Amino acid sequence: MAVDYESIGKRIKHYRTEKRLSQEELADVVFITGRHISNIETGAKPPSLDLLILIANALDVSADALFVS
Repeated sequence: MAVDYESIGKRIKHYRTEKRLSQEELADVVFITGRHISNIETGAKPPSLDLLILIANALDVSADALFVS
């Protein structure tokens, strides 16, 4: 089963906007650039598992919430 990085990116964007965070603000929390967050949210670049966990923690959601809708 292939991982749908575009869907994961859409969920990250959903939870990020729900918390009223900009891409830059989330990026600062997880030690990457705003451009990298943008690439993840559009599915252009897949996040590493470690980064996915950092993002989930920063957004106060489970990693499962990012994988499954």
